[in-house]
Amino acid sequence: MGQQKLQNVESWFVESGFHLKYRADRINNSRVYIFFGPNIGVDMASEKDVEDETIFKLNRSNFALEIGAGCDFYFEYFKFAPQIKYSYGLKNLIVEDGTIYTSPLEGFYTRGFQISLTFE
Repeated sequence: MGQQKLQNVESWFVESGFHLKYRADRINNSRVYIFFGPNIGVDMASEKDVEDETIFKLNRSNFALEIGAGCDFYFEYFKFAPQIKYSYGLKNLIVEDGTIYTSPLEGFYTRGFQISLTFE
């Protein structure tokens, strides 16, 4: 069996999305909605340009599609909106530099679920 090696990868993303949102009619004090759209992200901790073979290098930018659903609950003084969102990264984030960390990988894509609770 091959030798295993542990490598930590640090990322610090700044993301911005543009979502199209469809809301159902308000019934009593609640309304459901769905949304989808693109998301663009930038890894502020990317070490893509560093010449060091011991670092797992990732591209600085990312592009993903997002889809989600939620519900608005209207109260007397505020609105509460829980939502769930799935993000599907389309861009391969690996920097192909031929190191022992990137050679065995076909790709490195972002995928994720997010649960948000918003109070307005």
